[in-house]
Amino acid sequence: MPYRPYPNADRALRQVARHQSPQQPTPPSEFTLKMAAQANAVLAAVAEATRPLRESLDAMGAPNPAPLAVKVAVVMGK
Repeated sequence: MPYRPYPNADRALRQVARHQSPQQPTPPSEFTLKMAAQANAVLAAVAEATRPLRESLDAMGAPNPAPLAVKVAVVMGK
């Protein structure tokens, strides 16, 4: 039988964990933070530029599409 399942899941997870080295998170660089800020500014400008279109569609009773802008988040230390 080529495959034998582990009788104990905790034992199997401990065995796998022995062969993994924990990776330390690296903080985002200044360039990454600057690009995220620029992307957020662009998304805000697009949202403001398309506001009249969205308002007219809302007034017509059109179904609400997916959100137009998604914030670019940079989480430090995670």
